[in-house]
Amino acid sequence: MEDIPETYNLETLEQLRAVADDLRLRILERLALQAMTVTQLAGVMGEVPAKLHYHVRELEKVGLLKLVETREKGGILEKYYRAVAKGINVPETLFQGLPPDEAAAALTEIISPFFQGVIRTTQHILRTQAWDDPDQKLYLSPEYYWMTADEFKQLLEHIEGLLKPYKERRGIEREREQALLMIGYTIPPAGQQEDAAAASTPAIAAPAATPATEGPTKAPKREICFVAGVTRYTRKDVEQLLTKGEALDVYVLGAIIFADDVPPDLVERLVHSFHLWGKLTASPEVREVLKRKGGNTSQKNR
Repeated sequence: MEDIPETYNLETLEQLRAVADDLRLRILERLALQAMTVTQLAGVMGEVPAKLHYHVRELEKVGLLKLVETREKGGILEKYYRAVAKGINVPETLFQGLPPDEAAAALTEIISPFFQGVIRTTQHILRTQAWDDPDQKLYLSPEYYWMTADEFKQLLEHIEGLLKPYKERRGIEREREQALLMIGYTIPPAGQQEDAAAASTPAIAAPAATPATEGPTKAPKREICFVAGVTRYTRKDVEQLLTKGEALDVYVLGAIIFADDVPPDLVERLVHSFHLWGKLTASPEVREVLKRKGGNTSQKNR
């Protein structure tokens, strides 16, 4: 079978939107290794062929999959598909000429499937209390480093080289499919960070958890809130959530900002538990409330 290029640069926003799906990214990864029929692909991925047919057609339509061979077997025409490259890259040129808000929305489309995968895993662990399961891993640890652009590029290439042996199944005991989300970006100058944060809204919220048992008086409805990226809450945001009678178990991957007008007593009422992997910007009083709620892993306060 003819080899394929190492990388394909997305050319249109239509292609970007087509890969904004965790299942489609997994399909591309499998078909980068070898050409397969949809039935063979379904067997490898543990999915129903009818489900994959639609996604394969959509990826072929935007030019990310190609029909590379057809074979007749028992009167049935088998179609073999292959990814156009071993990896997909989102070039900066794809966003040139777009308004900043539209470019940010498009980029969010391709990032969100990964965050949704983190959300599903977190919910599974919470439901099954699988924190001590040695085969169930959830590792979140944002860190900050100082390096040149060339050093950053070399680091990413080194990491990709280390991961290459694990791209294919080896059939060893306790082998599980693992997802690794790597996000690298150059932090804007300090004066520009607050402007970007002020324009952002809560990025991703997980579906509601099961409400807490109600006693003689109605207890607040417990919800899991999983947010990713840069998230900012004003007093108005907090008050609106409180009017819904909610108590949040908050999980943050990235940075969360509580505006100066948010009083600690409202945060005390709203937040049931607080778990942070990243950076917290809040008043000392609000930080103290959140600290009591626990779970501030790898926290960088400001």
